[in-house]
Amino acid sequence: MAVGAPLAGERGAGRGRGYSPPMTDTFDHAPQVWTAGRLRQALADLSDDTPIHIAVADGPGDFEGYSEYALVDLEPVEKEFGDEAAPGTEVEYTLFADYKAGQYHVDLV
Repeated sequence: MAVGAPLAGERGAGRGRGYSPPMTDTFDHAPQVWTAGRLRQALADLSDDTPIHIAVADGPGDFEGYSEYALVDLEPVEKEFGDEAAPGTEVEYTLFADYKAGQYHVDLV
């Protein structure tokens, strides 16, 4: 989860409604990935049976119109990096999200 996804009460802090990225072809986007400690801190006061949902930005840093998903899993995912001369792997712990519970028409998802 990125810092761009603030805790409750912080949404939109630091920018006005209707935020849009600079009018260029590209821009740098570097959200800070949360650590396990920060996630534990955010969850500390919640009861064990509290459902967790994830808001996915419509674009880099754009949470004005987000898509909401349900957190369904946490898995270690092995990622490859480097090149043929110096290949390597690292493990990233990844939260997986699925569509929220509900009834969906197959053609629309």
